[in-house]
Amino acid sequence: VEVEPITQTSSFAPDVNYNNCRITPNSNSEAIGRSNNGRLTNGVLLTSAPHLSANGGAEDSYGTIELVNLIEYASCYMYNQYNARLSVHDFSTRQGGDFSPPHVSHQNGLDADVAYYLYQNGAITNRWTDVCTVNPNDNTDCANFISSFDHQNALDANWDFVKNLQQIYDIKFIGVNGGVLNLLKQYVTNRYGQQEWNQWGTVMARWPYHEDHFHIRIKCPQGDSQCDGAYDGRASRSSITVPQ
Repeated sequence: VEVEPITQTSSFAPDVNYNNCRITPNSNSEAIGRSNNGRLTNGVLLTSAPHLSANGGAEDSYGTIELVNLIEYASCYMYNQYNARLSVHDFSTRQGGDFSPPHVSHQNGLDADVAYYLYQNGAITNRWTDVCTVNPNDNTDCANFISSFDHQNALDANWDFVKNLQQIYDIKFIGVNGGVLNLLKQYVTNRYGQQEWNQWGTVMARWPYHEDHFHIRIKCPQGDSQCDGAYDGRASRSSITVPQ
């Protein structure tokens, strides 16, 4: 018998360190199987707020409670720091499963696509745009970056976001175009040192295309026993951690 998933949406809950952030305190969401061959039960629906814009559509914005709360807190942090609203696109569908086109993964509530941060007109912004040009013969390493991305302030904001994600929850990887990865690594190691990159940068993965967004995948939540931890990894934390 097919059971209709419960639709839970995030609600506001003030936090000492993350003012006006939202969190869903309880959920029996469960990631099942693999990110590229799985499904989602009792998924949590991500909704728009002052700090994030949920652009994936009502049927494409479901995730595990851990993923939703991760994006909630990370976007809230970035909004408080930079006054930039995070543009979020696809999570998983309501019940997970096949999401093609355009995705091979995004099947069990562990994946999220979010835009890169830019520096425009003296301010940090976040919007869905190609930050570089993809060569049709080499879609892994783009080139010719737009000036609003290849800028110290934008690179710092993107690096801050990458670090913050990892402070909040256990990340399997953050997929970006290889050109973006190379640019960010060069910037971080030159400005902050190799140790900084070794601590926070190794989670980043070179993916084809992805010239306009981060692809974030969290590890299987601890309580989701049917999630394939051998494939997607297993979180060491039982829930999200709010950085102090």
